[in-house]
Amino acid sequence: MKTLRCIWALLVGLHSAIIFANAASFFFLPFLAPWYIAVPCCTLIGRVLFTDVRCPLTVLENKLRTKLGMPQIDKFVSHYFLWKKRF
Repeated sequence: MKTLRCIWALLVGLHSAIIFANAASFFFLPFLAPWYIAVPCCTLIGRVLFTDVRCPLTVLENKLRTKLGMPQIDKFVSHYFLWKKRF
């Protein structure tokens, strides 16, 4: 059980790092790469970050959360990084 919790924590950290790297590259890539590389890459990154595309890491995290007895999450960013009003 403790091993699963460590794997879950590492997965959340890895997923966060990937999201921050993608978000940063979305803003820096147009200045560092030619337009014919930057435009398709930024389009792909924007689609993944701002639409309802199902991320495989979120699916894996939900499997680990189920094994640990934790509730599943819908979206990684909205669960960990966006403030929700709870009344």
